[in-house]
Amino acid sequence: MPLPSWFRMRFWRSRTALVVLSVLAVGGAAAGGYYLGLESGRSQGFEWGVRKGKAEAARLGPPASLDKGHSREDLAEPLAALGPMDEAELDMVVRVANRAPSPCAADARRGVSLATALVEPDKACPQFALAQLKLASVAVGTFREEGEALAVLRVEKRADLVVEGRAFRGNPEAAVTLAEWGDFQCPYCGRIQPLLSDILAARSDVRIVFKHMPLGFHAAAIPAGLAVEAAGEQGRFWEMHDALFELGRDVGDGIDPDEPVPEEGSVPFEALAGELGLDIARFRSDMRSDRLMQRVLDDRDEGRRIGVRGTPTLFVNGRKVEERLGLVTLSALIDKALAERDGHFSWDLKAPDGDGVSP
Repeated sequence: MPLPSWFRMRFWRSRTALVVLSVLAVGGAAAGGYYLGLESGRSQGFEWGVRKGKAEAARLGPPASLDKGHSREDLAEPLAALGPMDEAELDMVVRVANRAPSPCAADARRGVSLATALVEPDKACPQFALAQLKLASVAVGTFREEGEALAVLRVEKRADLVVEGRAFRGNPEAAVTLAEWGDFQCPYCGRIQPLLSDILAARSDVRIVFKHMPLGFHAAAIPAGLAVEAAGEQGRFWEMHDALFELGRDVGDGIDPDEPVPEEGSVPFEALAGELGLDIARFRSDMRSDRLMQRVLDDRDEGRRIGVRGTPTLFVNGRKVEERLGLVTLSALIDKALAERDGHFSWDLKAPDGDGVSP
């Protein structure tokens, strides 16, 4: 005998109510737990304590590297680049290099060590390896403890950046170089320009270098990169750099994705070049230059090799900035880089109040 329609309707309503209440109860508990944990984390300095936490985790269980026992003689050439060390420190650096993972992620997963990356050509990781060995020497000199030095190399990574011969802002003799990988059509890149200007105003011990990371979905990225390099050929790199960012969303106006830089006639951003007093015929020629195109692409390829996945991405003396961007934070990272130059490593980076630039 079929159930009455009123009973079926009441049954499904009560069942639906139970499901909804169950979902709300579970979701409420999860949300409450999340926010309780978040507040607890904040009260304990969660956002800024994460680096030290990573170090502890790395020290407890780092993936094993295949220690081939490379000797001081095997590592003589890279060790010579580290400067003076006593015998105990030198021996510890060699042991750490043999136990630490390669700075190349794929090789590290296969158990390749930092020492192997330094001495075996087929495992070479040139943009990272020597920079990591220098970091190892700083960590050894700071802690005099092998486990702590290994933790440093598990958590922190340094790269040797190609910056010489590039246009820069700031002190030409600065010990710290802040490199920005950017795209002129990226709105977030435009937003951090005031912060970079503030850093230069506040610090005399840093210089800034712009590196190209043209994103494939930005039609204006490569022509804008060519325009700033062409302006640089006439001594107006930073003037064009600023003018392009001032265009904001209009930077892509009139760019043909199928032919960003026409083979004949006028070229993109020619009006800006005229306002800057550039030789237009030379500007056009340089915009079409294979040499300048290669410079833009070389920056992009270098960025990809060292882990640049989006824009803007900043490096301070070869250390990728993972922290929330802000004046106090960047200044602290510059201090950290200066300390490393002088042979002192520190895990801690104090959280500033109200610091940060949101994209």
